[in-house]
Amino acid sequence: MAKSKKKSSVVLACSVCKERNYTVNKSRGKLPAPVKLEINKFCNVCRAETMHGETK
Repeated sequence: MAKSKKKSSVVLACSVCKERNYTVNKSRGKLPAPVKLEINKFCNVCRAETMHGETK
């Protein structure tokens, strides 16, 4: 039987316009404190590459 992976789906929002553009799978590893994910991605609303952060 295969083991289930511990991953959760999170939504990324643009830090400039607050538009929710991306959903990604985040590994829920054995970190002591939950770390917020931040990735530099392209925003269709801003038409530029901006920092996207994890939202609820």
